[in-house]
Amino acid sequence: MNYTLLIPVLIILIIIILFNLKKKPFELHFNLNEYLKELDLISQRINGARKKSLNKLTDDQKHWLGVVDMRVNTLPFDFIEKTETIDSLGKGHFNEYKVNEYKIPEENRKKVALTRAQGLSSIRDYIKSSGSKEQKFHYESSLKGALLYASSLGINIDEN
Repeated sequence: MNYTLLIPVLIILIIIILFNLKKKPFELHFNLNEYLKELDLISQRINGARKKSLNKLTDDQKHWLGVVDMRVNTLPFDFIEKTETIDSLGKGHFNEYKVNEYKIPEENRKKVALTRAQGLSSIRDYIKSSGSKEQKFHYESSLKGALLYASSLGINIDEN
């Protein structure tokens, strides 16, 4: 669940309630309903814009966005934010790739590493323009891990 709009919405509701305390309960209820309808319309516009930009992604880019979202949904972000930085989590991803590289035949490792780095790089613009705070954090750390792993195999990403 995405809580990025929860705090601003709660603040707006508190301001509305405090502003309307002098009015009769019926008026407060009516005005609050009007504000809630307006907030719902704003939310629908935001979600509609995200869906439109998501539709512009290729199937391959949707796959890499899914990888980022899988990381987003692994642990609560407030916990990760307190215990990790982008760099430390990126190094953790690198270590994960190194530990699991035995599962990939040696002759395919460079191709897999390059595909991972290029795939993540392909969603950079989408993440920067439409990604949540959590997606941006996990995207940056995943890309860092992918680049570290590719470098450990002797791949210079700038050349590819």
